[in-house]
Amino acid sequence: MESSTPLLQVVHALYPQSPGEIEQYAWEVARALGGWVLSLTPQSGPAPPAWEGLNVMTPAAGEGALSAWHRALDIAQPQAVFVQSLGAVSPSLLLDLRERGIPYAVFLHDFTPLCPTQRLWHRTEERCSGPGRTGWKCAWCVSGELRRMAELPLRMVLYRHRPEDWRTALVRADALVASSRFARDFWIEQGAPPERIAVIAPRLGLHDRAQALSPLNRTRRLLYAGGPGHAAGAELLGAALDQMQEPLQLDILHVHDEPAQLRLRAGFAARHQIVFHPPVPPPEMPALLSACGVAVVPSRWEQPFSRLLADAQAAGARIVATAIGGLAEQIIHGVNGFLAAPDDALALADALREAYAVSDVWAGDLVAKNAQAQGLASAGALRSLFDLLARGATEPDPALALEHGAWLAQQASCDHSTPLEAAQRLALALRHGEESSPAYEVRAFATTRRWRMEMNHAIAFFRGCGCRRVASVGPEPASPIAVESFTTWGLQLVAAQDLPDGLWFEGDNPNPDLLQRRFPQAKALVESLPEGIETLDWTDNLTEL
Repeated sequence: MESSTPLLQVVHALYPQSPGEIEQYAWEVARALGGWVLSLTPQSGPAPPAWEGLNVMTPAAGEGALSAWHRALDIAQPQAVFVQSLGAVSPSLLLDLRERGIPYAVFLHDFTPLCPTQRLWHRTEERCSGPGRTGWKCAWCVSGELRRMAELPLRMVLYRHRPEDWRTALVRADALVASSRFARDFWIEQGAPPERIAVIAPRLGLHDRAQALSPLNRTRRLLYAGGPGHAAGAELLGAALDQMQEPLQLDILHVHDEPAQLRLRAGFAARHQIVFHPPVPPPEMPALLSACGVAVVPSRWEQPFSRLLADAQAAGARIVATAIGGLAEQIIHGVNGFLAAPDDALALADALREAYAVSDVWAGDLVAKNAQAQGLASAGALRSLFDLLARGATEPDPALALEHGAWLAQQASCDHSTPLEAAQRLALALRHGEESSPAYEVRAFATTRRWRMEMNHAIAFFRGCGCRRVASVGPEPASPIAVESFTTWGLQLVAAQDLPDGLWFEGDNPNPDLLQRRFPQAKALVESLPEGIETLDWTDNLTEL
């Protein structure tokens, strides 16, 4: 990797999901695209193996984050900067990039700008409503004990919420990268401009997939990597395993200190064997996931994206997770994983039983293939984003050009307008949801979490009914995004005369009785209506689900 590669990434040692997840992703991006990585936390001891072969800079002894920042910019002279995380460091650092004319993208991995624990989860085991005007609320949440009262004054200064700083950083960024549509919608609610947000899953698929799972090598093992905290769902998992009579081996990652291990052991029935693993290098994760066969993410906080879930899918393993935050986007129930209602131990136990019961029908190869394809797509999207930033592309915004470039060019020809005019109309539809042309409204809706969840529902329903050949029977052809979603998960789009076993209707006022008489072999109908997805199962006497 050449030191002149014009890319600089900035990270801060924070652990929002599992230790070093943001850092690991920064290393992966650097390996895939080249460039420098700046960690704003001083490094003590030997460098981690993930740093080998990378241009990594950390503050020197006694050097502050600001000095290290300026030194990195002078040495790397980047054409573009990817800001993975600033942590507690002031976003005013980013103003230096504007003064130097360097474009930058800010990655929205978690809730760091609003919450010092990065989770928006309070110690009272409830979702936090956000920071108060002073730093007292956050300082008390982080300290949490009377014996640490002496820390409160300093923490109040450290955690005082300064929304104007982050809003300036977000608004001035050339692009914002969200890890999921859930994260995208959340930050739009916080004032981020929607036309500047691109959704890129933080999984590059750099490691080879392990051998496909089979009933012969699968054992009753369960991998958990959330730690002992309430937000991670350790108590929820313990309650769910109490509902399962058969003993299993629980493989636990990222818990290395003895007190935390003791707390976890106390939460699980004695019939289950507990194995705590030492740190597992990323290249070895697929083999461990394949050996375990099933992984669980019983999250109670609204996790925007789960790396463990993505790694398990890439290894062909089964995954069980609570349907919360971005996890519900990553899993299509019964297709590439199993979902349980949030904070429901019985539902989690049922989902675990389903995961162990599908060894003969689990489409592990399809799941792994699509997970690896998503990793390659993420790497390609990051490269395209970097190229747009390095070229100084501002019209349309890099995020619009990245996610909607081909559609905008096609729509411009339909509207007899320029691509820039089409981009401006789409930006209005994204911001306000009001546009004279229905095409722009549909395109804007297709970027939301609600649309993704409805498509997941449709795919799961078709496959659950045994449908594999789906025909679009609405007044308009199926949208390209819907076609892509169906074909990704093994649903073949066929013509109406080719005996489909599933029907997809986009529009208003379908006539189910007429459609059933016209397609007597069809098993199910899915209607994509303005108010949402509706499903009809003809194998169950026209019972609407």
